[in-house]
Amino acid sequence: MIRLDRLAALLIVVAVLRGVCSADQALYDPKWPIRLATTSGDTTVVLQSRCRDCKISLAVSRGRATTHSSALSATFGAPITLRIVSPSVALAIGRPTWFAYSVALFDIGTGGVIDEFSSYHPSISPDGKYLAFVQFYPQHGTPEYATTDIVRVYDVAYGAAGKYSSKTNNPGRVVSPLPPDGKMHRLESEIVWSSNSAFGYIETVDGERHKVTVVRDGSRWTALDGSRPQGA
Repeated sequence: MIRLDRLAALLIVVAVLRGVCSADQALYDPKWPIRLATTSGDTTVVLQSRCRDCKISLAVSRGRATTHSSALSATFGAPITLRIVSPSVALAIGRPTWFAYSVALFDIGTGGVIDEFSSYHPSISPDGKYLAFVQFYPQHGTPEYATTDIVRVYDVAYGAAGKYSSKTNNPGRVVSPLPPDGKMHRLESEIVWSSNSAFGYIETVDGERHKVTVVRDGSRWTALDGSRPQGA
């Protein structure tokens, strides 16, 4: 028993020295610190994780001076993507678990968080104007057979203007399945953009494999099933 107690104490000391977050704050990626930086013109945005207080901090600099900063909680997850998508907006993606992703929009002028939500398979268009993702649903306590993967598109400019309701965790518009077909859709690949107005992915529908391409015409998004004739 003495040896086990000493071993347990040693492990606790090692964890503290390494700056590992507590279990309820642990991020998907335990490698600390994580620092992401992106620059556009004279503007630099830095996303920095620090484990001493399990916070994700964001700093906005213009020239040599840091003008604004803000912080996200550890529930945002390990930051993996950071982009300046317009002169006034930065978009960040974090990974809090093996499966889920967090998305956050920041106001470059103030450093404040404009919008934040959870998702699966988020993918930013090449021009940074749109984000395609699978609608979030809890992994635990949700029967797999009772959920279907719903693909949505988030308009960054629309979200930056605060036009999406803050009461929902699934902003943006549904693009597939539309209309709801009562079938079980499961994404089997990442979402890949082929242009600023088109992306594709592989899914199974009630176990049958399909290749789906989603295209934009003006403000309308349409999902095209390339695996079988339309209407079949």
